[in-house]
Amino acid sequence: DGTAQIPLTAGTWFVGCDSHSPDTGFLRSEETQITVVKGQTASQTFTLTEAGFEIPEGMNISFDATTQKVITLPDGTSVNIPANALDTSGNVTIQAEPDINLFYTKDTKPINFAWNFEALDSNNQPITSFNSAVSICIPYDQDYLDDMGIDENTIVAKYYNETSGAWQLPDGVTQDTENDVVCFSVDHFTNFALATGSAFGAAARTTGPADILATPASGGGPQVIIADENGNVVTNF
Repeated sequence: DGTAQIPLTAGTWFVGCDSHSPDTGFLRSEETQITVVKGQTASQTFTLTEAGFEIPEGMNISFDATTQKVITLPDGTSVNIPANALDTSGNVTIQAEPDINLFYTKDTKPINFAWNFEALDSNNQPITSFNSAVSICIPYDQDYLDDMGIDENTIVAKYYNETSGAWQLPDGVTQDTENDVVCFSVDHFTNFALATGSAFGAAARTTGPADILATPASGGGPQVIIADENGNVVTNF
């Protein structure tokens, strides 16, 4: 019925709601600052509206590992894979899926979605490290940044380190502000996103402590994930 209960400790939280389905597309509410008092219940109604960006389709591409391959994704993201970077023989497969279930931390706030990449060898086994660097370029929409109050100069590419549970900078990050694109190099695949270190949207208009951030997200239906300022999961349901 569209309702949810979130167990939170006392303190100040930023809470929002996302929903995504083939019928409605990607919907998002503005984040709201909520103060939780120990022993009391707080309630909040969220209005979800169409987001200022679309979630593209994923891709699955196989090719000869000994040849250079440039893959262009539906949103314009490009992946440049040198010959023999992934393997020295046989075919390899690249799987690319958009990911909206992202952690927002004190210094990393993804501006929309991430691309989750995986490379498989000819035996369908994951390739966890590359023989040489792979280049990725992710474009951004300046109009969307303006609408959200995001300074273009704060945009940077980051990847999610599943071991440490934190967003990190990849190697060789460069930004072309004329063509609105950020490029970087990687030696393995994971989640990659464009992010800003500054609050935006409703969160940028609020004041008060924000040591802990809550970021609900969904993949085909409401899902809630609560993370602290370091990106560590407190609870999810």
